[in-house]
Amino acid sequence: MTTKVIELNINLKSYHNYYLNRFVLTALEECKKHYLGDFTQIFLPKKKENFTLLRSPHVDKKARDQFIRITYNRLLKCKINCEGDFSYLKIYRLLNILKSLNVGVSLSFKLKVTNNM
Repeated sequence: MTTKVIELNINLKSYHNYYLNRFVLTALEECKKHYLGDFTQIFLPKKKENFTLLRSPHVDKKARDQFIRITYNRLLKCKINCEGDFSYLKIYRLLNILKSLNVGVSLSFKLKVTNNM
């Protein structure tokens, strides 16, 4: 008898580290309540972008403002052991829980299905 293991990779990106940590903690708590699978989180490197703008449009090239934009990245991996038709129901429930958590993080989902025998 083969058991189906569905692996769900969730990429999270945010400009604020606080909101990202808050989203991850609330998502892990909600998924543990509903017994939806085993989660592991992987910290990805942050991306820094530097911007320099001139203060005056006409003269004074020496007068400049500098800004830094930092993007924090995180990867959540969820492994769901499924049997029968309940596999898609668990995925649907998990995605609805993650969509209902509004914390200010942009989400991108990648779904990968593997079979383990």
